[in-house]
Amino acid sequence: KGIFMGNQKLAPLAEGGLFTALTVVMAMVAVYVPLVGVVAAVLWPLPILVLVLRHGLRLGFMLVAVSGVLMAVLIEPTLSLRLVSAFAPLGLVLGYGYRAKWSAVRIFCSALVMAIFSEMLSLSILFYISGVNPFAAQLEAMQQSFQLSLDMYRQMNVNEFKIAEAEGQFKQAMQLVSQLFP
Repeated sequence: KGIFMGNQKLAPLAEGGLFTALTVVMAMVAVYVPLVGVVAAVLWPLPILVLVLRHGLRLGFMLVAVSGVLMAVLIEPTLSLRLVSAFAPLGLVLGYGYRAKWSAVRIFCSALVMAIFSEMLSLSILFYISGVNPFAAQLEAMQQSFQLSLDMYRQMNVNEFKIAEAEGQFKQAMQLVSQLFP
């Protein structure tokens, strides 16, 4: 028997504290460690999911709140807010769905809707805080990159007709992307 097994109220809190520490460490890895950080960010909702599955939504919300505050102190407040808003709802919904024994289709659809909502929420927070539209910034970066490529082809004496054709196709694609992206 473990040290907290005798007390039915203390064991979930101890487990919640352990999972809170794990989410904070995973967030720090996601921010500060290249390559591995991407995996840590994708797996970040997993402790939330497990805690909600084992002990319910109340403890899951507590984990999200406490880990968000700790991440804000240890990493950076806006980054913490974006990470929590982007990934925590997914962990909560998946944990609740498994706990409630939803069908696989219902869990998948709920997770998909929550992932889209969470990502839009995260991008909205980014837009509100920084005043920079992430969609416009991404499109601008793509246009600059393509322009650099065209300049490089011109320096390599590529046929100007082919460059103009590629430029026309790119402009059409950018119009389509700019209409579909938001």
